[in-house]
Amino acid sequence: MMFSVLAFLCDHVKHIVRISTFFNAYKIIETMSKTYGVTAIGNAIVDILSQTTDEFIDSQAEFGMNRGAMTLIDEARATNLYKLLGPTTEMSGGSAGNTMAAYASFGGKGAFIGKVADDQFGKVFVHDTKAIGVHFDT
Repeated sequence: MMFSVLAFLCDHVKHIVRISTFFNAYKIIETMSKTYGVTAIGNAIVDILSQTTDEFIDSQAEFGMNRGAMTLIDEARATNLYKLLGPTTEMSGGSAGNTMAAYASFGGKGAFIGKVADDQFGKVFVHDTKAIGVHFDT
């Protein structure tokens, strides 16, 4: 009986936390909507571009890399793959980030909400986002 009551309470606490988090996010968005024309919430993604050969692409097929496809990879695979690449160009991306970049390019005053890692690519995303005039407070 005690376990059932505890499970019931834990389940309700999770819902209360979710509701509290939702209302906190809502308050933030409500405040930002008074300041910014558009506020986007999304994944802070950095695209890494590099020229390579057909042979390189073919050699990565065993790891799930196929031409014309997107494959999600973990951090260890990303680190190993990055070491294999030649010169790269890093630029901020992601659908929400790209939307805000387009909005800012038309003169809109916008903001982005998202998390970034404390690494080279996180710094790239923060720099690029702020450089185009989008508010991003990490």
